[in-house]
Amino acid sequence: MNTPIVAIVGRPNVGKSTLFNRLAGKKVAVIAEESGTTRDRITTPVTIENKRFLLTDTGGIGISANSDVLQSEIQSQAEFAIDIASVILFVTDVNEGPTPIDQDLTNVLRKTKTPIILITNKADTPKSELLSNEFYSLGIGSPISISAYHNHGINDLKQSIAELVPQNETNNDFDHSSISLSIIGRPNVGKSTLVNTITQESRSIVSPIPGTTRDAIDTLFEYKNTSINLIDTAGIRRRGKVEPGIEQFSVIRSEQAIERSNIVCILLDAEEPITAQDTHVAGLAIESYKGVIIAVNKSELLSDEEKNELSYAVNTHFGFAPYAPIFFISAKENTGIDDILDTVLIIHEERMRRIEPSMLSNLIWDIVGSHQIPHKGKRSLVIRSVIQDNINPPTFKFKVNDTNLIHFSYKRYIENQMRKELDFQWTHLNLIFY
Repeated sequence: MNTPIVAIVGRPNVGKSTLFNRLAGKKVAVIAEESGTTRDRITTPVTIENKRFLLTDTGGIGISANSDVLQSEIQSQAEFAIDIASVILFVTDVNEGPTPIDQDLTNVLRKTKTPIILITNKADTPKSELLSNEFYSLGIGSPISISAYHNHGINDLKQSIAELVPQNETNNDFDHSSISLSIIGRPNVGKSTLVNTITQESRSIVSPIPGTTRDAIDTLFEYKNTSINLIDTAGIRRRGKVEPGIEQFSVIRSEQAIERSNIVCILLDAEEPITAQDTHVAGLAIESYKGVIIAVNKSELLSDEEKNELSYAVNTHFGFAPYAPIFFISAKENTGIDDILDTVLIIHEERMRRIEPSMLSNLIWDIVGSHQIPHKGKRSLVIRSVIQDNINPPTFKFKVNDTNLIHFSYKRYIENQMRKELDFQWTHLNLIFY
């Protein structure tokens, strides 16, 4: 099943982005005094009380400074949240009281059976908290009074969210051990053609799962006696080019597909330059410790010299994932497709691998002994123990004397050495220092 979505809605300048960052535990959304501020990312994975979900900031969707169109755009925002969300966070400004736009939003939200949490934000003083009683007039439940900026009332809000977010249970239509592969890319790069080629050319379709053009569509098929759950997604446009409504919905669905994948295939167009959106999606997959494959489609149009130039460009743009394999394919002519699927099997095998404890410990001591140990002043890093905590992705926990001594470059050094010595050729490793 899809990871649940918790959507934040509300009129401009009520503190949606501040709340988004507060719940995310990091600065993801850009905050400014102007209403409708754009953001680099509109979703981020969040876990509260063992409930994992995608937090979505719908703020600014179609918001215009023109007051004549503001009302309809706010309504579109609410309808958009109704379409995608498992839980809706309706944010208001306690100091301004219920406004006509708040009431219009309420009227739209009443159409849904999706749970709604009414939030009165900017309650920075005891007096402002009392003002939240006015919002009972909206008739959608008891308001939760918070100050996202000052972190007041956030724990109560988190508890309410955790109570309403559904458990993300495994879809029983799929074998629990199957591989989940998502095909991600901008519109018109050939995703649908690639999916059709994979599922129609000598493949055994086990279970097609219907969807819509806005949804990710799942197909379970067999390749070399291995079950693969193929997740086709709606296209992701270049940053800043996403239209409100359905296209915004598609972006979130694509990011949601990444969240529930084991391996992500990022599809590029040989005739188009690599964009920030391509690297953004790859970065999201890397942050989530997914396996990553980069496929350049329509390669039949390229000469050998052009392939070499494009290969250099891909390596440059995706330098943060040097282990990600790159393939030149043609979905239309069915070339290079088996190379991708063979690599999917190898990556999955790597992600499921467990390392014998004594072998792991001996390797880490060798790695540490072959490089200068990080230190600050007279205090040096000491790695007390290391264990493999999980698989898919391979996760290793290092008990150290001081986590402040772990610089990202030293962490990268250890990962690179582990990948080399343990033959983790094409998968990301999750190293946790505590």
